[in-house]
Amino acid sequence: MGIRDLLVEVASTYDRAAGSKREVKGQQVLRGVATRTDLVLPPGFRVEGHGGQTTPAATPWIGVFDTRGMQDPKKGLYLAYIFSADLKNVTLTLQQGITWLEEPLGKGRAREEHLRHHAARLRRAVKRRENVGWVDEPDLRDSATRPRAYEAASVIAKVYDTAKLPGDITLLEDLYVGVQSLRRAEEFDRLWWASGENDAFQLAYALKVHGEQGEISPRDFDPLAEFRPKDSGEYTAEIRARQQVKQRTHEKLVDDFGRHVAGRGFTPITLRQHPKDLVLRQQEPVEG
Repeated sequence: MGIRDLLVEVASTYDRAAGSKREVKGQQVLRGVATRTDLVLPPGFRVEGHGGQTTPAATPWIGVFDTRGMQDPKKGLYLAYIFSADLKNVTLTLQQGITWLEEPLGKGRAREEHLRHHAARLRRAVKRRENVGWVDEPDLRDSATRPRAYEAASVIAKVYDTAKLPGDITLLEDLYVGVQSLRRAEEFDRLWWASGENDAFQLAYALKVHGEQGEISPRDFDPLAEFRPKDSGEYTAEIRARQQVKQRTHEKLVDDFGRHVAGRGFTPITLRQHPKDLVLRQQEPVEG
């Protein structure tokens, strides 16, 4: 047995209507994934199945995690085989964690817009267009918030027909493409968010792209590149020999508003705008 047999087994046994109890066959298959020894995986990777806990998952999935990197599907980047709600397709996808965004953005459209925006940025780093047969997002065919978030969180995706799955060799070759893309995306993510410097981003990935519209800068990939709201925490001010504790609650408002409009066609800018708190610039479409 191998990856192909596992995917066939999940597609043929999973039944959302049967619930999520341990005695349900499809749930047993998914929960047993982590202990299987018949799966050929890239070195340093492990797998685990997810069919829901108290509520059965609309779109069951199998996570493929790098034991040397991020292993929490709630945040970070990881690979997953996600089944469509009708089980007719299963997709190998490079995913962004979605759960950690629930508190700042909720579970609906704002989260999806954020995920799609960041997915587009990561897609440039992994050079998705060079991977023939891969797409941006799968169609999971379910309107619930989690499947829709999985679709939006996809950086690259390889969709298979569960009735016509390729052999293990082809599946493993595709998995290695996913691993390579995961490595590139993780490094891109680390440099982009940790350095905060556009020059470091350009040096690492040489993303000075030329097209019909001329040179594309990192700001074209990230509308938040020049958006750096100040700390919203309290601070102490000395006033006539006495101290007052003041608050910067307006900075939290600036931060929230800037991130909100970034997904709606505007680029928020705070750098070098003093005494203004915020300037908005209309985003222009980038030709890929």
